[in-house]
Amino acid sequence: MKGLDRLAVRRFIATWWLPTLIACAVGALYVCYSVAQWRALVAPSWDLGIFTEAVQAYSRFEAPIVPIKGPGYNLLGDHFHPILALLGPIFRLFPSALTLLVVQDLLIAVSVLPIARLAQRLLGRGGALLVGLAYGLGWGLQGAVGAQFHEVCVAVPLLAFGASPSSSGAGARAWRGWRPSFL
Repeated sequence: MKGLDRLAVRRFIATWWLPTLIACAVGALYVCYSVAQWRALVAPSWDLGIFTEAVQAYSRFEAPIVPIKGPGYNLLGDHFHPILALLGPIFRLFPSALTLLVVQDLLIAVSVLPIARLAQRLLGRGGALLVGLAYGLGWGLQGAVGAQFHEVCVAVPLLAFGASPSSSGAGARAWRGWRPSFL
């Protein structure tokens, strides 16, 4: 049994090392960009301030009252996105708007994994490198990072993982059963 475990580990590493490397590179690049934006005091929209106040409130187990939008303004009346409450514990440990930027960058980087893995399976390592970098550094994701934090970033890895197993085998069969619950 031990030999099978080693074989499974080797197969896992052989399968995922390149997509992981690409995801780490994309994540590191986006984190560096976000930190540079943060240090230069670049604020292209109000969203970072709005969501920082909301997540800060969630971190204290309070309603997301967002004074930047007006006194006593409850963000749940504007947009309903309780998934941001999941960021509360992270914000509690690292109470800064920069935390939200880094979380967004990491979520985008994680979304590179299934896309690069699917490309690797269908096109080989060269295809994985090309498709993974093209996806990870694509205009849409660059725009999201440049515009700073928005709750839509949570959907990016969910969509990437949701789309990738649909092309083959056991992963596709397992996913088909869960797909309706995400709708």
